[in-house]
Amino acid sequence: MKKIIFLTLIFGVLLSFSCKKDEASQARPAEDLQEFDPADDSGPLNPAFVLRVNGSLWAIDEDTGSESDKTRWLDSMSLGEMILAGETRRATYTDGTPYDFTKVRRETGREGYAFTTQIAVGGELAVVTDSEGAFLFRTPRAVDVSGVILSYKTVIVCYPETENGGFIQVSGYDPERRDYVRENNSYVRLSSLSRREADIQSSILLQTALSLGETAAERRRRDALLVTALDYSSSIFHAEIQRLVNPNAGVAMQTEAFDMAIILYGDNVEVRDLPDTALGRIVGYMAYDSDVMTIERSAANMSVNGKVGRWIRISSPLNGWFFATPDMGAFLIEIQ
Repeated sequence: MKKIIFLTLIFGVLLSFSCKKDEASQARPAEDLQEFDPADDSGPLNPAFVLRVNGSLWAIDEDTGSESDKTRWLDSMSLGEMILAGETRRATYTDGTPYDFTKVRRETGREGYAFTTQIAVGGELAVVTDSEGAFLFRTPRAVDVSGVILSYKTVIVCYPETENGGFIQVSGYDPERRDYVRENNSYVRLSSLSRREADIQSSILLQTALSLGETAAERRRRDALLVTALDYSSSIFHAEIQRLVNPNAGVAMQTEAFDMAIILYGDNVEVRDLPDTALGRIVGYMAYDSDVMTIERSAANMSVNGKVGRWIRISSPLNGWFFATPDMGAFLIEIQ
């Protein structure tokens, strides 16, 4: 009889403990809950965003857990794409160098690994809308400006919980500087950003379109992306996108033939895809003493940022436009 009573007491204690555990679980705030992959016991998967156009998804075929495990390319991911991110580990890239990779799952359910630098866990998307770019700060204080600038139209991830005195912490990749936001320079002014869906999505489409090459298939895809971007009519980038879709719209700059080979006497000269400092995207730079092949130029002198010169279209060493001024030597006679 004593044995039966003893077992009954034990069962009652266990049942009471189980009920309290369930109540505690149900009382846990929803925002604290993390999603787990049923097929993976390595840990929670948290919302994240891809920071680069054509971010890479990789596989590890023979996963021993060692940093010498080799990666194999699987697929490309889109700028701003939402994914789920899990554990981070070291693995070896195709060039033999070990890097940090984070396990990710796409909305399609496909899983793999991404370079840890190419994703941002948590936060929300934003875009740089200051035409002069966004200065990066070391801390949320104006005196701690770093001198590094995030380019106009750069899509980033910001963290609302870090807002402080008009500053906010961000993660991102600047496609013009080809560099990431560093941890020691990770604050920007809120006034330099937009968190409007129209601005973010149109910039994503615009950057993706401008990253494409010149094959027939890529040109068709670029045109389709730009036309889709036009649907965001309230976007701050709408006029620029319109100009790309229909470059002859509005008042066109008058040009004239200017077909010659010259030597450039200017250093770090910007080359843009359009002859406009506001609308033209920087596609590269030319160094001092570069051999340049020109195609055409603006028919008259123009003023850009207080300097007088002409826009010149070139085919080599890059395709695009640059603004030539008399101090570049080779153009002293030609642009007068």
